[in-house]
Amino acid sequence: MRDVEIGWLAGIIDGEGSISLDPRNGTRMPRLSVPSTDIEILRKCVEITGTGNITKRNSRNSKHKETWQWRTSGSRKTIAILKQISKYLQCPKKAKRAFFLIENIDRLCKIGGSYTTEELQLRTNLWNEFYSLGI
Repeated sequence: MRDVEIGWLAGIIDGEGSISLDPRNGTRMPRLSVPSTDIEILRKCVEITGTGNITKRNSRNSKHKETWQWRTSGSRKTIAILKQISKYLQCPKKAKRAFFLIENIDRLCKIGGSYTTEELQLRTNLWNEFYSLGI
């Protein structure tokens, strides 16, 4: 990503997005997501990061505008994006979450193999610490 795109994406994440651990199959994978009524913004997220999916979100109120959501896929891709945008994040809680995930990715998400009992306990403790950083 070019510097201007990195700054733009950091602003979008700060303003409308989230940095989370997405529960999947008993694990929690790092994920970036941005909801928007402007699909062009989300297409730009895919274009500049080279990853993620855009899905339509269902509204229960017919008076609401159509809304879509961009979500990253793959913990390594998400961490690669966070490494680029983290120093530009202005929202303290989101910056803390980004730096926490970057620092702890290898202990949070093991690629291949199984976890020992000790690793599972450490991972649970890290999840709890991540969630204590706030939304």
